[in-house]
Amino acid sequence: MAFGFFKNKQSGTDKQLLQDGIEKYKNDQYAEALDIFSAILKENAQSAEAYFHRGLCLKQTGKFADAINDFDSFAKLVSNVPAVFYYARGLCYKNLAEYDKATENISKYIASSEAPIEAFYHRAYCLYKTKEYERSQSDLSTILTKNPNVYEAHLLSGKIWLEIPDVKRAITDFTTVIDQKPDLCEGWLLRGQAKFAAGLVDEALHDYQKCIVLDPSNVEVYCMLGKLYIGTGKPDEALKSLDRAVDMNPSYIFAYELRAEALALLEQYPQVLADYDKILSLDPERKDILERRGKLHKVLNNIQQAKEDLYSVIGWDPPEAYPYFILGEIELADNNFEKAVELFSQAIQKDPQNWEFYSTRASCYVKMKKLSDAIRDFMEAISRTEENHLLYHSCALARMEQLDYAGAMIDLTKALTKVEFVEGYFTRGDLKIRTDEYNAALQDYDKIIKMDHDNKLAHFMKAFCYDRMDKYDDALREVNKAIRSDGDYADAYYLRALIQFHLFSNVSAKTDCEQALRLGTVTYKDDAESLLKELNKKRSRS
Repeated sequence: MAFGFFKNKQSGTDKQLLQDGIEKYKNDQYAEALDIFSAILKENAQSAEAYFHRGLCLKQTGKFADAINDFDSFAKLVSNVPAVFYYARGLCYKNLAEYDKATENISKYIASSEAPIEAFYHRAYCLYKTKEYERSQSDLSTILTKNPNVYEAHLLSGKIWLEIPDVKRAITDFTTVIDQKPDLCEGWLLRGQAKFAAGLVDEALHDYQKCIVLDPSNVEVYCMLGKLYIGTGKPDEALKSLDRAVDMNPSYIFAYELRAEALALLEQYPQVLADYDKILSLDPERKDILERRGKLHKVLNNIQQAKEDLYSVIGWDPPEAYPYFILGEIELADNNFEKAVELFSQAIQKDPQNWEFYSTRASCYVKMKKLSDAIRDFMEAISRTEENHLLYHSCALARMEQLDYAGAMIDLTKALTKVEFVEGYFTRGDLKIRTDEYNAALQDYDKIIKMDHDNKLAHFMKAFCYDRMDKYDDALREVNKAIRSDGDYADAYYLRALIQFHLFSNVSAKTDCEQALRLGTVTYKDDAESLLKELNKKRSRS
């Protein structure tokens, strides 16, 4: 191969050596060819053709970075580089996974020559890797227009459709691959994935089994089988396939990840932790696994281990939001409120649209009695998910602590407009009692009883309202219903004692008061003891 565009002139000796090197290169004797070209360059560092051919040899021997250096040296020595230069350099970049640079170089080759379809395929692959799917499909269309039997083009096209996803088109492409290359295991494997994604479980299983027949040593197919069984709620079956995958390749991280998922479904948590440990031993950089392990430790109440893992995760760059959030929950549970707020704030900084972060920080502020901050956070959370009735309810509770009854009423009404729920009616009833609106409170307790006929607390609160309104017969009727619902309801016995005291039924009142104190769970113990003393005095006077 001789070029007429070199700046330097070759000596007779160099020309002969170049020809010898080129012959070695053509005969795949790359090591000998490399020695010849290196010898030429040692004597003549301006030999462009030696750089070019040594670059080709280095490319063939997998030394792609060194090859690029030689190609760059070649380009500096010639006035015009040939199109094949860009192709060779582009393929080196492709093998180094520098797909943008590979695309740029291969495109120059395609633009300046009658490029073979292989060049379009290599560019299509690089575009696929950089997720430029439309451009990649355009190159594949060019290939298939010229030759519809290029199964590699159908295979890559199917992968693109699987990514987008358009599983029907993916299945069509993979079926074409199988028709053209029925012994290609990858075709069956990928069509199995596409069919599983399309919900065609039995057909996917058939394709995976065919793949195993073609290549029993294919680890990937056992992983895909495991994923299929996990997705169809058969973790035991998944475990069989994934154990096989791990046995076949003890260093295959994906198999451990899937097996951990199957084990978690089976609640075999020590084994899940063991698989996480194995993954981290193989790849200590997997902070997502470290985060999962920390979450699992939290679920298992291994708080110290959870904190160690999650604090390690947030030391990474760039850290993600959820480790901060989970750590905040742990610190909140330990009543470390200042630290929890700091962590929730970090989570919000990383993901300012997540309403849950604001809501949980608000709960922390409530614990700290920083009610204005809590209300602000609840409102931020509401602005991001306006249909969440529980957020309105939580905000109302904070406003009630702040004695903002009007604001609390607005929030509770919004909550109950979205969803009728017992706790919301109880809170609004309590709010109405605080503002002496007993008739209005009764309406809320009636709604609770309509939803839950035997709700003892609703009957108790109705009795309380009637007592405050001096409607003692109504109060007695409701408190009796509460006691029928729960014969050990100490507070109800105390309230009935108080009502009977108001009705001058002192003997019955004394009996109920003693029963309330005997049960030992009365909320108003001091009041009950005072009432009992008063009743005993009345008895002694009589």
